[in-house]
Amino acid sequence: MTCKFSHLLDAHKAYDVSFPQGCLVACCGASHGWLVLVNELANLVLYNPFTLRVIPLPPITDFTCVEAVEGNTKAYCFDEDRFYDAEYMATWFYQKAVLSRGPSKYADYAVMIIHRDADWVSFVRPGEIKWQVASTLDVRGQDRYADCVYHNGVFYIVAFQGIVEKWDLEGPNGPTKEVIVSKMQYIPKLLTRHLVSTPWGDLLQVRGINRFRNGVKFQVCEVHPDGCLGPTT
Repeated sequence: MTCKFSHLLDAHKAYDVSFPQGCLVACCGASHGWLVLVNELANLVLYNPFTLRVIPLPPITDFTCVEAVEGNTKAYCFDEDRFYDAEYMATWFYQKAVLSRGPSKYADYAVMIIHRDADWVSFVRPGEIKWQVASTLDVRGQDRYADCVYHNGVFYIVAFQGIVEKWDLEGPNGPTKEVIVSKMQYIPKLLTRHLVSTPWGDLLQVRGINRFRNGVKFQVCEVHPDGCLGPTT
């Protein structure tokens, strides 16, 4: 299977990229030259389109909310009472995956993913055979995780209502979570939030707001380690 990569700075440039058979049903992330793909069994794999290296990640059945259907390798039971085929789970279950660094024999890495219904965050590291649930939202559907980014050695996650979590997976006492922005920020007509790690070391939050006939307005503010938000532009 092949697809085209478009050049960000030159719209007329495109590159043909090939994928292993059965490996690309959906793509839920790109970090450090690697793509996070969902295969035909709804499992995640890391794929480097330049070296053609493939690294399987733990299967979808290692998430606590998913079980295989006995006798059917392409169907799953979700939350104990709902049944879906693999193609549906592949295109719905995963929202955003981020790598801490590119996989290599010289450095450890971690994969953190927003999934389920954008209300769970889980992670896995090399040598681990199961996904570990990092954080969940239980606010009766009023909030969802919007984005995740790796910045200055830790993961940051932002929810649609503005809560920002900081996850350090490499601390001496194991993975630790710190909520650096805890107050919900209701913004009318909010479409999404994104986190951006800049080359100069800042962590930015970008908000997309629907202005209807006037299009979409973007607001950018800096997220400080102490939880404060800088001026909005």
